[in-house]
Amino acid sequence: MFKIGQWPDLNIAQAREKAKKMRGDLAQGKNPKAEKKEGIAVGEFFQVYMDRHGALKKSKANDLNSFTKYLKPWATHPLQGITRSKVETLHRTIGKDMPVQSNRVLALLSTMFSKAMVWGYFKGENPCRGIRKFREASRDRFLSGEELVRFFESLDLTENPAFKDFILLSLFTGARKSNVLSMRWKDVDFERSVWKIPGELRKNGDPMQIPLGTDVLEILKRRRAETSSVFVLPGPGAKGHYTEPKRAWATLLKRANLEDLRIHDLRRSMGSWMTIGGASLPIVGKALGHKTSQATSIYARLNLDPVRAAMDQAVEAMNRNRKKTTG
Repeated sequence: MFKIGQWPDLNIAQAREKAKKMRGDLAQGKNPKAEKKEGIAVGEFFQVYMDRHGALKKSKANDLNSFTKYLKPWATHPLQGITRSKVETLHRTIGKDMPVQSNRVLALLSTMFSKAMVWGYFKGENPCRGIRKFREASRDRFLSGEELVRFFESLDLTENPAFKDFILLSLFTGARKSNVLSMRWKDVDFERSVWKIPGELRKNGDPMQIPLGTDVLEILKRRRAETSSVFVLPGPGAKGHYTEPKRAWATLLKRANLEDLRIHDLRRSMGSWMTIGGASLPIVGKALGHKTSQATSIYARLNLDPVRAAMDQAVEAMNRNRKKTTG
């Protein structure tokens, strides 16, 4: 079976003519589908890629955004006609102002061509192969002791309890923003003082257990008594849970006179204060759910007790700065 086209883009007369040509090709032993594969355009293949692979990725929204913003001009170009030179030029052009984004576009293209080769849509060497990515500087921003004083002081002045709890849960668990926002009661084990995050909700796809310290448990027990929602931080939107508080976060930073601080830096602050307290890198990695080939075997042997102790110590150290403001 062959898809001829869609109405009204293709009228009945045109469809009949196209079907007649296809029947003639088949009678001569030609395979219209095979020819379509070989001559497919970049835009057409991107749809194939998304249907067969991209839609299953957690980063599918980023892939769609990258294609729409940077690869759309290539939509009508034959996939087979995309050369290494073209890819290098595009990568270099985007990278002048956005090196990280340029690397993401290159990664998307590389995966697309790899799949195209396997599926029979592209012949030859992957044109992305060997192109050097731009260097990406690792971000090391975290809240220092002096900054924590202003941070906690400003947070205590907020009139939004959901925002305050979200920020403290993010800081004291070191969990990713998306996981804290969508935290569910059924994943919280009060008996063992553990938050179990399912693999389907995590960036790397692996389930994770986060030990819950005294400060976090106090917040959770209070919220448990106040809400009947399935979410720890319920919200009025379609998702049912609290959404990223951009305006409240901007107000907090302005009030605390803090610059270049992102919500994700709260997670980095937990790791940094654990390190300051003497926690080993494997312990920090276990607490934050980092996954590296070097440390995986060590993580597997760790239980949560030393992780909880290190996290409790980090929270205590951060809270010492908070107590300065409350007297």
